[in-house]
Amino acid sequence: MLNKIFSSLFVVALSFSSRGQLSGHVSDEAWGVGFHTGFVTIKNDKLLYPEGRKEGPYWGGLFGVDLSYSTYQPGGIRWQLEAKWTLDLFHKAIELFQGTGTDPRIDFTGFTWHKLGVNVFANDNLCIAVGGSFADYIVDIPKYANDQGDFFAGTTWQEPSGWNWTAGPCLFADYGVGDFAINFIGSYDFTYLTPKVTDDYEALTDKIDGYKTPNFMYLDLSVKHESGVYMSLNRTMMIDNGSLGNNMSRGEIKLGWKWWL
Repeated sequence: MLNKIFSSLFVVALSFSSRGQLSGHVSDEAWGVGFHTGFVTIKNDKLLYPEGRKEGPYWGGLFGVDLSYSTYQPGGIRWQLEAKWTLDLFHKAIELFQGTGTDPRIDFTGFTWHKLGVNVFANDNLCIAVGGSFADYIVDIPKYANDQGDFFAGTTWQEPSGWNWTAGPCLFADYGVGDFAINFIGSYDFTYLTPKVTDDYEALTDKIDGYKTPNFMYLDLSVKHESGVYMSLNRTMMIDNGSLGNNMSRGEIKLGWKWWL
């Protein structure tokens, strides 16, 4: 679904006149503070029983926040920060109100996802940057014993559930179309540290000795208008390098307003 939307947006963008100039866009050499709403879908095709699945797509309320510094100048340094947990707060509050907030379910979120880059090519309409990604990914995958929602004795979670600190290469690509700036960010992150969540969480996780840590792929396409309105399509994937093959994905469609300073 998201792949088709990504492709359609590129086709629409290229069909416009190339009169737009990135160097004159409101987001050029500016700090941005964005607030957005959106819908989130989290999937793990290996999860056998529906008890642990998220009902989705779910609405993230009006609490999503992102920060950025954008520049389309040659050699310019750019930065983006996403706080995924801010888009999950509203849904978590609903779960708590319904009495299901502490039920073991799949989850895929994070506190801070940083993208940092340096422009290596820039002209009036196109800008390319390369850099690094620094992000933490929180992954929950329940391990059910049967379709009644029972667990194996002493365990609730399965590998590679936990908190992953990651780093990896990042690519930025920007294109100017009329009053719009189209921005793409992609990264591939490698886990370098898995800090302990809590003692209770660790005790309830079915650990496998020598289990390989996961990698993460991040893809984001956003369209920003001179007025401050923006739309973003985001897909993040966890690649499970271990024997269980617990690959996961998080898809988002967001609409928001960004103040440029």
